[in-house]
Amino acid sequence: QAIFETGTAFGLSAAYLAAGLKENGFGKLTTIEYNKEMIKKAEDLWTKLELLDWITSVQGLSYNFQPKENYELIFCDTEPQVRFKELELFYPYLKEGGFAFVHDLGRDMSQNTHNLDHPEVDPWPFGSFPEFLKEKIKSGELVKFTFPTPRGLYGFYKVHSGDYKIL
Repeated sequence: QAIFETGTAFGLSAAYLAAGLKENGFGKLTTIEYNKEMIKKAEDLWTKLELLDWITSVQGLSYNFQPKENYELIFCDTEPQVRFKELELFYPYLKEGGFAFVHDLGRDMSQNTHNLDHPEVDPWPFGSFPEFLKEKIKSGELVKFTFPTPRGLYGFYKVHSGDYKIL
């Protein structure tokens, strides 16, 4: 399993993903974060949890990262205004049959329209789906699904050429 995450922050998401890799006994997570202090905090957490062997941490801007492999899972969780751009940038590195997730989309873009716990993400100020996603969904190359979380989570499945298709 190869996993790629943008926006390490405190390293919590990475810790959960790496714990799954550790439990399975294979795979590697690459996570990128711009803030050096956040990376240090994340690495302290991963050390305590004995997960460092499963995580490669990269310091820098996601736009400057050049993947050296393809991923089964991509999790975009940097600043909200760049997450869709990251998905478009890294989409060519998502394997067929792989999943991509974009976090914090706001209530107006998720199934959950009744939660008022996070007014800071509503209304969603960063626009709607980018055209490249609309085209991939319309063509059937991507399948979109949402999770009704308080802050919004969109998932995308990149259709595998061997998938069963309804005509």
